[in-house]
Amino acid sequence: MVEINLLPKEFQKKGLSLSFDKTFLYVLGAAAALILIMAAVSIYQSVQLGNIEEKIEIAQAKTDAYKDEIAQIDNLNALKEKVLARMKAIKILDKNRTYWVSLLSDLTGRIPSHVWLTGFVQAGAKDTGKKSVIKGQEAEDAASKNTVLEGYTFSLNALAAFLIQLNRSDYFDKLSISSIKLEDVDDRAMYNFKINCELVKTVEQDKDKG
Repeated sequence: MVEINLLPKEFQKKGLSLSFDKTFLYVLGAAAALILIMAAVSIYQSVQLGNIEEKIEIAQAKTDAYKDEIAQIDNLNALKEKVLARMKAIKILDKNRTYWVSLLSDLTGRIPSHVWLTGFVQAGAKDTGKKSVIKGQEAEDAASKNTVLEGYTFSLNALAAFLIQLNRSDYFDKLSISSIKLEDVDDRAMYNFKINCELVKTVEQDKDKG
């Protein structure tokens, strides 16, 4: 059966139609592609992060497993440094042995009666800035010339005589009294003194090679 619509065109039913601009379609497609790319990158980064965390856990486990061995190696390295430093000091002592024997022999012969030395200090003898103190033994380092002689005396006249004797020595130079203090030692009044001086004819340390 054929139906004929006799209504005017403005009253006739119109079918639903959708139309999109091409630019809108392009933008929509680009947005969809961007979302897909971001999702892919996020998944890839998550996988990579998981792999990195797994590697970190493996490395940490290996570190924990070898912790004792690492500690032993560190201790051996520290011991090695101490041994090398001691060997270097021994080498210096051996090289300067004749000098120190002569210096101490000269110093001993110039100490008058009623004067006692209690300290022989070389300031700045080491690179660390620490002092090398010698009491009753040879110095461990002959590189420093700045020296302090410390001791006691019953009288200032004996101290003056000691200074005169040191001034005549070829091993001591630029003598000056750093301090003089009257102290009670074993119920006896004694002067504690410190004499600054410079050593001469020292043998310098071998410079480190490399």
